[in-house]
Amino acid sequence: MKKKTRRRFLSCLGAGIGTLCLVGCSSGTGGGEGLPEPRRIEGDSIAIHQIVKPSRWAVSAGKAIVQTQGTDSLFYVYRLPDFRFLYTWGRRGDGPGEFAAVTIANAWDGDTGEVMLQDFRSNALKVFSVGDTTWVQTDTLPSFPDSKVFSDDRPLAGGFLGTKKLAEGREEEYFYVRSLRDGSVLDSVPLQTVVEAQYDEQGRMYSLSRVNTPKVIARGDRVALVYELVRHIDVYQVSPEGKLHLLHSLGEPLDDAALERARTVRSRTSQRGITGFAATDRYIYTLYIEFEVSDWQAKTAEFRRGVVYRYGWDDPQVEAFELARPATDILVTGDDRSLYTRNDLEDFDRVYVYSLPQGQGAQQ
Repeated sequence: MKKKTRRRFLSCLGAGIGTLCLVGCSSGTGGGEGLPEPRRIEGDSIAIHQIVKPSRWAVSAGKAIVQTQGTDSLFYVYRLPDFRFLYTWGRRGDGPGEFAAVTIANAWDGDTGEVMLQDFRSNALKVFSVGDTTWVQTDTLPSFPDSKVFSDDRPLAGGFLGTKKLAEGREEEYFYVRSLRDGSVLDSVPLQTVVEAQYDEQGRMYSLSRVNTPKVIARGDRVALVYELVRHIDVYQVSPEGKLHLLHSLGEPLDDAALERARTVRSRTSQRGITGFAATDRYIYTLYIEFEVSDWQAKTAEFRRGVVYRYGWDDPQVEAFELARPATDILVTGDDRSLYTRNDLEDFDRVYVYSLPQGQGAQQ
């Protein structure tokens, strides 16, 4: 790996998994408790000719949507499966129709046919359909930010809002199901997040560290809480009344030993974590990477391996595919046939595409 790539490694991971820069690791390179040994898959490269620095990407209407940093245009749209550039959409700025601060709220849901943008300036969630030449706004949904505590909102099916935030007065993170009408809480579950927060004299939070906070993936009435430290997923069904019912837990156990690794993350040089998330109607996908930290202060590290895990929404069986090339994020087409990867440690001048084995026979 090139020296300049090693220098960028830790900062790139920090952007990829929110406030958590790196995640803890236990020794060993096997499949992990309850997980299969991975099968190696080879990919082909596709050149990218636009000068783009991605911050997040998603799939919608058979197209790849790349959200960028440092450019006037916010989103670059590519045709799949050949990843051919189509057009740019959205302007960065404070003028009419422009976005000062925005992110894709449903980036990890996969191809649901729409893109949801969380507009932080207007505290609204804006829904768009992605066409061949432009985007069309189809809906605007309310958001109910907390003035004292950081919250992370995303729409759920059935007229609900999914929110991650700290419980009032406690350094404990919860996932809440709230009404889109008035923001009232309908149900909640505690999360296995290691939280450290600081508050000013008025009780307003000004510093927050969340280690092992899960990504929230939603398809229909199902919600998956996908943790960043441990290869563990909790799958819930949201009832018509907004109640959460645990369907099953997948992957490794989320136990005290795993949380202790999170608390002592900076004492370890061998690191691991989940940096890529995707979903389809049938599966949940995660990209698990291992790397070695050579210098915490200089933020340097070297990539060791990347494994994509495929979990069934309704099937507890898990498949694992080791990638032939380093990667820090993934996209998956809605038919579960093509997996795309990018490596934020390098310039975005190419993506790699892998043909995914079909069915459980892939592990045999």
